[in-house]
Amino acid sequence: MKLLFVNIFLLLGLVLAMQSCKKAAVSDVFVSDTTNVLNDTVWIKNDSAISPIVASSLNEPVVVDSFNCTEDGTISFGDSISASFPKAGCMVSNTPGSTIKTPLKVRAEIVVLRTKGDLIRFGIPTVSNNALLEAGVYVNIRLRNNKKDVYWNSAVAPILIKIKASSPSQEMKYFSSPFATSSAFYYWVSNPMGGIGRNSVSPFKDSVLGSNAKKTGYIINTTQIGWFGCSTTLDNSPATQQTRLNVSLPLNFTNKNTVVYASFDNKKTVIRLASNPYGRSYYSPTTVPKNTKLTILTISKIGSEYYLGTNVTQVTSNVPISVVPEKKTLDFVINYLNKL
Repeated sequence: MKLLFVNIFLLLGLVLAMQSCKKAAVSDVFVSDTTNVLNDTVWIKNDSAISPIVASSLNEPVVVDSFNCTEDGTISFGDSISASFPKAGCMVSNTPGSTIKTPLKVRAEIVVLRTKGDLIRFGIPTVSNNALLEAGVYVNIRLRNNKKDVYWNSAVAPILIKIKASSPSQEMKYFSSPFATSSAFYYWVSNPMGGIGRNSVSPFKDSVLGSNAKKTGYIINTTQIGWFGCSTTLDNSPATQQTRLNVSLPLNFTNKNTVVYASFDNKKTVIRLASNPYGRSYYSPTTVPKNTKLTILTISKIGSEYYLGTNVTQVTSNVPISVVPEKKTLDFVINYLNKL
């Protein structure tokens, strides 16, 4: 009888072992600890489904003031920026017949992007119609009253913006965006409204009282609010040999938690790379000139932790560039961007 029980026990063990092997053969997928955010290696299909993941943490605060929409009004923020709004330009909807005709205080929220770090903070690349741009300054204006958006009538006199900037260029042209807010893949349009003198950019150089110094910058006339500014187009002629950027990252850095940029060394040019979910990598939507010196920059937020990755390189081919992000504090990431 004892021998019978031993045999039955061995038989049951053999059956259980066979069942275990059978399950392993059917499913060879490793199931990770789903409670650990570092184990999430899943990519989403469409980048446009996500907003820049670190934007709310990295964006600089906007400057805010108000004006009476039935009068010509100018608001200033020190000597760095002033904005002059012609009367009768504010509307309650995006139709010319909705002009506000009674006195009303309108809140103007203004963002000015001057550096490559600013562009990355707001998730805005310097690209237009698949051509690379070199940025001058970019501006976003949002008008509000009682927490409701106020629109601008493009048929009235242009808004005049004066922005302090070092070494302004005569080559800058007016650009704007069809988007009211930042988008996953932002692009610029060259002077879409047309009309000489209505949308325009010109450098200025003012004397500083009691000093030999000069205050320099740009004067921008714009018939629209939202995003606009000035840029020049980089040379992308057929004579310039081009290639596409490709970037690879460790498995747990995916398009759900990571944004990837290319920052040109000697130009105010920034590209946001698109993700390839099937190849689990990133690529530049537009080509870049060969031998361009640039920095591949990745910013990730996994759980509550931030990661920063960089790779300084000179682009010669489309061979994938490897970047290994390192855990950093939010302050470290912000300080890094401030120095770009």
